[in-house]
Amino acid sequence: MGGDDDSPSSSATKGPERRISSELGQSPEESDESRKLAEELSKVKAALSEEHDKAEDYLNKLRYLQADFENYRKRAQREMDEVTMIGQERMILGLLGILDELELAVRAGDRTENKQALMEGVKVTLRKLFDLLRNEGVVMIEATGKPFDPELHEVVSTIPRKDCQRPLVVEEVRKGFTMKGKVIRPSVVIVATPASPLQVREEKPTPMTVSGEARTLSIKEKEKRSSERKGEVE
Repeated sequence: MGGDDDSPSSSATKGPERRISSELGQSPEESDESRKLAEELSKVKAALSEEHDKAEDYLNKLRYLQADFENYRKRAQREMDEVTMIGQERMILGLLGILDELELAVRAGDRTENKQALMEGVKVTLRKLFDLLRNEGVVMIEATGKPFDPELHEVVSTIPRKDCQRPLVVEEVRKGFTMKGKVIRPSVVIVATPASPLQVREEKPTPMTVSGEARTLSIKEKEKRSSERKGEVE
């Protein structure tokens, strides 16, 4: 009556396992390890398959999201184009009204002798045009009498002036405009600049004696007297 390991039933149970293990060239311990590895591998494959299904689901959702975004982009662009078109139509309608008034002014100019009334009508039409531009965000740049600004002004000519401390716009040749804060056309201007000593000669008084009296003569007077003396000598 030995241990359970030596019983006939135990030997009968382990007999097939030993026989299979021996046929595979594995011991019973190695067979158990292989079974555990197979179970782990099966779990990994199942988890991998599950993650693959999740990835496919995420990819499909991303495709739908991309399609939705593309539709939104096209719709937003279409709406922006419509808004731009509406703004352009509004501005063009305003310009057409001003055009009608200018045509009436031209016709009236051919028939009337009252030029002053005609000019008043043209001035009113011009004010309407400026109001229309202002409503669209277009503002005229102030130039004359303002310090020169290269961001706003384009110089076509300069005038040296000794009473000028810094570049100053003295005349506007063509009006400039900004649109919503951005310069769309600079003002074409004439600018006064500080004069150098070579450009402007200062007329300093020069003391001279005339008829026994001390007098202060200007340079012009001195040159005049000098020319008179040369005439006398000749």
